[in-house]
Amino acid sequence: MKLNYKRFLKIFAFGIGILAILSFAASYGFNYWLKNNLPEIIKKRSPYNITYQHLDVDIKTGNITAKKINISNKKPNNQNEIGLDGSIGELKISSLGIWDALYNKVINTDDVTFVQPKLRVVLAKPKDEKTSNNSKQPILFKNIHVQNGDIDILKFNKDSLVSVKNLNLELTNFRMTEKDVKQKLPVVFDSYSISGENFIYRDENIYDYKAKRIATENGQMSIKGFELKPLLTQQQFAQKYPNKTNLFAVVSREMTFKDIGFKDNKISLAEVKFDSPDIKIMSTNGKSPKSQKNFSYDIELDNISLKNGNILMLKPDGNQHFQLKRVSANMNKIMMNEETSKGEIPFKYGAYRFETHDFNYNPGKYYKLSLSSLVLDNHKITVSDFSFLPTMNRTQFNKSIPVQEDLYTVKIPKIELAGYKVSNLNNHLQVEANNLNVYQMYMNIFSSNLPPPNPTPRTFFSEKFRKIKFPLTIHHTKVINSLLEYEETDKGALAPGKLSFANLNVGIENINTAKLKGKNTMVTVNGKTSFFGTSPTTVLWTFDVANPHDAFSFKANINNLDASRINDFIRPYLHVSTSGMINSVDFDFKGNKYGIKGPFLMTNTNLKVELLDDKNQKKKKFLSFLTNWFIKNNTGTAPKQIDVDYTRTEKRSLFNLLWRGIETGLKGSLIGDTSKIEKTVDDIKEKKEKIKQKIDARKQKNQAKKGLFNGLFKKKETATD
Repeated sequence: MKLNYKRFLKIFAFGIGILAILSFAASYGFNYWLKNNLPEIIKKRSPYNITYQHLDVDIKTGNITAKKINISNKKPNNQNEIGLDGSIGELKISSLGIWDALYNKVINTDDVTFVQPKLRVVLAKPKDEKTSNNSKQPILFKNIHVQNGDIDILKFNKDSLVSVKNLNLELTNFRMTEKDVKQKLPVVFDSYSISGENFIYRDENIYDYKAKRIATENGQMSIKGFELKPLLTQQQFAQKYPNKTNLFAVVSREMTFKDIGFKDNKISLAEVKFDSPDIKIMSTNGKSPKSQKNFSYDIELDNISLKNGNILMLKPDGNQHFQLKRVSANMNKIMMNEETSKGEIPFKYGAYRFETHDFNYNPGKYYKLSLSSLVLDNHKITVSDFSFLPTMNRTQFNKSIPVQEDLYTVKIPKIELAGYKVSNLNNHLQVEANNLNVYQMYMNIFSSNLPPPNPTPRTFFSEKFRKIKFPLTIHHTKVINSLLEYEETDKGALAPGKLSFANLNVGIENINTAKLKGKNTMVTVNGKTSFFGTSPTTVLWTFDVANPHDAFSFKANINNLDASRINDFIRPYLHVSTSGMINSVDFDFKGNKYGIKGPFLMTNTNLKVELLDDKNQKKKKFLSFLTNWFIKNNTGTAPKQIDVDYTRTEKRSLFNLLWRGIETGLKGSLIGDTSKIEKTVDDIKEKKEKIKQKIDARKQKNQAKKGLFNGLFKKKETATD
């Protein structure tokens, strides 16, 4: 039997036609039914009042188009449902699961487009995840499109959350994560495009994140007029959030980034740039609980840069702590997560460069620290015009401090640290550097015992290094062409005694903190200088950082010293002035935190000493004559070595201890054995007293004779009368 192809084709075409007619009829019928019944369905099954002027539904594809939609809540005070209030110019939905939407209250669609939405959205009150069994997500949008929308999103309690005007948004492959997966981002997507104006996001009623305009182009996000605005004052923040440590305020002309990524629990950004940001950090006395997690998500930043920024940090009392101006910075390959937050440096990083100008820091009420520029990268740090200056004069400082304390004045035109490495091994900071160069430093150290004694002993450099909590090593340090001054005064001094070291050039080997087992802890200091600006001087100073007694050795040689140069040092304390030439001074002191001892040897030519009164104004001629006579007779061809042995009872600084050692040696060399002078003076005084007594006795005898003759003459005159 032959198949009638023509008949078959007619039947097939007829069947297709019938199906098409049925499909059209079903679609038309469903549209007709939906148009007439949707308002009733919405009224019965939807928590919203919804009206529209046009509705088109394709039952086959699930595509829906609606225009001029108005929506409002049936129960505005119901916190268990998302609140919607406003209008949508046009709504386009593709591949909607219609029956799920109508009867299961689940909106599942491939694409949704909102044209000119003007909506006020109130989020539902969060449900208790432990007791709630509802794991369904009521809204599932794969791709989202928003055109020219004005959106306001509020929390369930009507607190503002997000607001944006003229919003244009494209999100592809948008999806929400499962609630039972800890630490995952709540939403993720593959790509995005956004533009909008007057964006505001409120975070926990602490901050408003603001932007005048947001836009993307070629995958790059631009945020203009960015502002992180705190909603609390520094004092209000400290009182309300005692476990938070810092409050921030940020204003930036523009912030840009690209290649934003949200995946699982990771946020990634690339090419992050800040233009002219002003950053204010307001610290508090709060302490974060140790159990509190610092990072809920991993953060990766690839190449972040900051241009022409300013950073200001305030102390808890509102006063300035430090300030950075004209900051420029670049850093790449930054990783922050829960693991890195446990380290001394809470993030990992790759290459970086940082530059700032006009840095100001207030370490306390007595000092201010500043520098004109700071430039650093992975290998080198350069500081220009460093200064560490007192905020008050010496008299004010002595009246202000509760106990004795040295006053420092430091100026350094240039500092370089080269070949340094900062590591975070096993979450512990470690710093190592090859070379540190300090150029043309001026340092003045002023010490006074006018304030009450400090019961706490001053620490030496070895102990100061030991107290640094992390391993620090600087292999080679140079102090180049510098000036060091040390001044000290007490109640008996009319002016401060002063030591001066000009043209100071010092090499220091192996600065360390004695934190690395098996490593050398000995520090060696070799120096050359001009003592009081004229006398060539060499110094060798060594100390062991690991030595608990802070043992040290200090050896020095001073040549061709004009004796008048040391008057500023000895006159205030010894009430002595000198002239002539000191050919050499050699001393080799050994000491620790308990005292100092060692030989002191001085040779001189035509050295003369003048002893002064307590006001350093009048010369004691006779005592000066005796002192010079003893110096001349005791010098001979072999000068006398003075054995210095000074016990550190005042617990003052290392410089003070060295001073006392030098002072003891000078006193012994200049004045010599004062007992001989004192004995000679006593003998002269005794002889002088005896002579005076004889003269007084003779005067009394003569006076008695004179009185006798006067009496006789008086009697004769009376008899004649």
